[in-house]
Amino acid sequence: MDQLDTPFRPRVAPTVPFGDLSKELPSLLAVRREATLPDSLLAVPTDLKDEFVWVLRVITTAYAEAHMEDLVAAGLVADTSDASEIRVRELLYPLRERLILALFDHPAGPRSQIAETMPLMEKQMDNMLFLSKCPGSNLISYPPWKYRPGIYARYGVSRVRECLLDRKTQEVLELALNALQDSSVYLNVEPYYAHTRYAVMIPIHLSLVLDRLGTEPEKQKQYTEKAVKYLRKNRHLRSELALWLENAEYTPHPVTVALGSAWFRQDPIDDKNINRIGKRCGQCNATEMQKRLSLCKACKYVFYCSKECQKLAWALHKSECKSMSYLQARTRNLREIHSPLAAGTDAILNAAEKIGRWDPDSKLYANRDAFICALRLHEDIRRSRTHVVIRQLEFLPNSPSSFRVAEWGTYAIEDVVADIAIKMSKTEAEMRDTFARIFIDAEKYAKDPEAGTDAVPVVVFDGVKGVNPAVIRGRCSFMSETNVRATKYNPNWRDKVNSDGTPPAQISMSMSRGAVDVEYRVRNT
Repeated sequence: MDQLDTPFRPRVAPTVPFGDLSKELPSLLAVRREATLPDSLLAVPTDLKDEFVWVLRVITTAYAEAHMEDLVAAGLVADTSDASEIRVRELLYPLRERLILALFDHPAGPRSQIAETMPLMEKQMDNMLFLSKCPGSNLISYPPWKYRPGIYARYGVSRVRECLLDRKTQEVLELALNALQDSSVYLNVEPYYAHTRYAVMIPIHLSLVLDRLGTEPEKQKQYTEKAVKYLRKNRHLRSELALWLENAEYTPHPVTVALGSAWFRQDPIDDKNINRIGKRCGQCNATEMQKRLSLCKACKYVFYCSKECQKLAWALHKSECKSMSYLQARTRNLREIHSPLAAGTDAILNAAEKIGRWDPDSKLYANRDAFICALRLHEDIRRSRTHVVIRQLEFLPNSPSSFRVAEWGTYAIEDVVADIAIKMSKTEAEMRDTFARIFIDAEKYAKDPEAGTDAVPVVVFDGVKGVNPAVIRGRCSFMSETNVRATKYNPNWRDKVNSDGTPPAQISMSMSRGAVDVEYRVRNT
């Protein structure tokens, strides 16, 4: 890795007429603005991702190669007074990072993907180093491996993937690991799932690198022991780590030897395990395995790992907490009154209270297999991120099952977002923001090494007949991808949703945009 102390090399005549870009691509500036936003990649529809990546390639190439007057003409730099090399590097930095993230979906991806991203990561690290040393830039005020350890971690992991088990790989991985352990710097600039993923992966890779180098045996032993200690408690990671620990190119891997063959037995990952791993702090996302979690005392609905996290989350949690607490308080008060009127109201509020225990029960056909069939995940597992299940439940206070599903609909999110917003007492913009947060959290969870890549999100909105719309419950739960793919599609799944064999009807409420249940849309085509 070159440590740059000088500006860009002189720009040569580009092979692309960058000055004409704004005419050829009218949406260029809009894409650039979108690409600089946090989590921008998660907002890009799947069918447009290739085009988004293509435009990112064009823009980053322009910033790296084009003449300044062409950048101004294309609108990529405001004016000539803004067209300094330092400013161009600052503009290039977030765009190249988005391109790397878009191409580098996973370290276990195809080697062609790794081959393309490694040079980009090297250029990005050089650029960060330059900006951190440049008096004219305030973008990076401390060492770049602390500013963006994820880039260093990805680069080091890529080198291991290419079997470059040398001193350079050791240096890059150790810089990243040291930064990951410096939470005062790191947690403000890197997402939680990147922190946990690489905190697990890097000791595994450093154990291998030092073993192959044959140097620093004590340090190599420490990395091995650290990796083994964590993995013994987290066997659900074995399928994700098979690329590294069971790869013939790395045999014998010191961590594999230390774990022993019993660790690699292929026991199935069940949904109970997946959802247990999913229980986490409502603010920092810490899991049960990392910290002790406690329920919010007021609403008994959200978990937190500390009072500090609870205080930080209060701005977002306040409305939900007060709503749930109010309902629970009314339920308790009405039980004390014991009047006929109170008893009737009590049943309604009791339904709102019980749905919190019924909804997550994955043992029920209605809360697991029916989702798989309704969303037709056997055809395309990605539907779990583009479609939503809407149900109307009927409260059965004297039944062990508590609820039956009276109505069921499966819709494309885009078709019903306005209607859900009305039912949730939100504006459409607020509801879209809610969906964006749901899938950002889902993406974090799917990339979290404790959840593994074996987690499929399902978004469900449940209403209870007779209960105020403010009590409608929206949730995102997770199922094991292994179990999803192993579940056979049943075209008569509706007949099994309720224990009495009565199938749920179609959703009766009219949709403002004429949305059609995708189950019936598929049947009619």
